[in-house]
Order: sequence, then structure tokens, then C-alpha cells
Amino acid sequence: MLHPIAFAETCASTNERNSFYSVTWLMRSWDIYIDIAASSLGQDTEEYLNTMAYHGLLPSHNLTTRNLSCLDHVVLKSPQPAVTLVIQSSVTDHNAVLVAIDSKSKHRAIKIISKLNYDELERHLLDCDFSSILTTKDPNIAADRLVDALSTAITSHTTSTSVARRQKIEKPWITPGLLRSIRNRDSMHKRLRITPDNEILKITYLRYRNYCNKLLKKIKGSYDTQLIRDAGTNSKQLWKAIKEISNTPKSQNGNQALLACQATAKESVDCVNLHFSNVGKQLAEAVLNQNSHNARLSRLGIVSLTRFHLKSKVTQYLQNLSYLETEDLMVPIK
Repeated sequence: MLHPIAFAETCASTNERNSFYSVTWLMRSWDIYIDIAASSLGQDTEEYLNTMAYHGLLPSHNLTTRNLSCLDHVVLKSPQPAVTLVIQSSVTDHNAVLVAIDSKSKHRAIKIISKLNYDELERHLLDCDFSSILTTKDPNIAADRLVDALSTAITSHTTSTSVARRQKIEKPWITPGLLRSIRNRDSMHKRLRITPDNEILKITYLRYRNYCNKLLKKIKGSYDTQLIRDAGTNSKQLWKAIKEISNTPKSQNGNQALLACQATAKESVDCVNLHFSNVGKQLAEAVLNQNSHNARLSRLGIVSLTRFHLKSKVTQYLQNLSYLETEDLMVPIK
């Protein structure tokens, strides 16, 4: 049985913490004289659980394993779900503990890029014999043969390569060089979290992070400006660019719900009134959501041209709605 003091001294070292931090999968089991059952949480138990959590380890169960105490512990660090079973055993006075961990890892879809070698395709088509197609009297058969010949030629000269998730570019304005800089910045940040006392690494990371974020803001701004310039006087392309820059999703709500007839005429009118009375609230909530989205982009080093600094005002007037009296000049006279 492991004594609590000896265990605390073992886990107190920095090297032990660093080894735990860099490991993705870790499971340890022991018989320690600390009861972690839900019915008996004391000061020693809380200190033990806090120490485990500090090292990224969580208990897989708090079921009783000996009498009414939970002394057989299993601490686990795993990205996959786990199930713990406590089995009654007649061999000893302690129950057996069984842990099952899901081994099926969830991988993201791999991007496949297909490239066609046009030079080889052209040479292949020049050497190809189409006499059988030209001499065919049935146009349907000739068309099928021509499509088959072209499809076979295109397939034979097309190469497919898979792109790793680390090399996959999600944004059109991010270049492969920028992606490498972002990965390098994140890697330095992880190393700094493992060794926070390394002053040289800290200074290097801060300088590199500031430079990388500044470069990202500059390139994103240039890309957004170029979108506006390319739109020119085309209002459709201009609004498309504005929506892309402000990250405004395309609204799919049509007017079909307003045109649908309800059970009674009063319910139909109430449905239309309810829709237009909530327009202001929905617009204000959209501004709030966009504001929080821009805040997340700023933390990532990405700044959009559209910024909203109306959070306090919008929050103040979000629930306010007023009906103004209609003036005589506003009513058209026939």
C-alpha cells in the first residue's frame, strides 16, 4: 500500500509534472490509504484529488472497493471515453477494478487534391486513334465511345495526393508560409507552457508571436481591401465581399412562413406582427454575436475590417421597443 506522504513527495517534482504534461495517454492504479468515496470526502482526499488534477489525472471511479471505502484508485488521462467496473472478488478483501478504454480514435477527413497533367493528356489524345468513333453511324454509340476514351485518358493522367491536417489551409488569404509560421508559434507556446522558467524561450516566443500576429493582421487587411476593389461598381459582388469580410452568414429565412395561412385571420395577422416586432431584437443579437466573434479573432491574431464597439449600447437597448405615433404627413393621400 502506498503511503500518502510518499506519494505527494513523488509527484511534487517538476520533472514528474513535465512528463505527465507531455503524455496524451496515461493510466496509473494503486492501493493507497486515501478514501475517495463520495460519502467520505475529507481534507486529505481533497488534497490528493487536487494533486491529481494538477498533473492532468482524474479518478476513473469513486466506487467502494473494500468495505465502504474506495482505496483502490485508478487515475486516468485519456482523450477517449473510459468505463470502470468494480468486480467482487473472493480472493482478497479488495474488489477487482476493471477499466475499459475506447481505442477508436476519431480522425478528421483528409483532404484529397487531384492534379491533371495537361501536357501528358494532350500527347495522349494526339496519339489516340478515333477512327472507330468517326466511322460509327449511330450517334449515341459514337458519343459513348468518345466519352469513355476521354474519361480513360483523364483518369490515367490524374494524380491524387492527400494533404495532412497540419498542412490544410482553411482561409484563402493564408499562404503556406503563414501556416508554417502559425504552427511554429503554437509549438513555441506549448514548449513555453511546459518550461515557463525558460527566459530565453519566453523572450523568443513573445517576439515571434507579436511579429506573426502583426503579419496576419496586415495580410488579412490587404486581402479584405482587395476584395472590395475587385467588386468595383458591381453591387452584388460588393455585398458578397462585405458579407465575407464581416463573416455574416447567408440568411435562409424566406417569407413562406409569413405567407402561410393560419387557422384564423387573427392568428395570421399575429404571426406577421410577431415577426416584424422581433426584427430589431434579432439585429441587435446579431451585432452582439459578431462582436464576440471579432473578439475571438483578435485573440487568434486575426482582425476583420468590420468591428463593432456597440456592445454596451446594444445591451442597454436590446429589450426596448417603442411605437411612435403616425403623423399626417406619413400617410399617403390618394
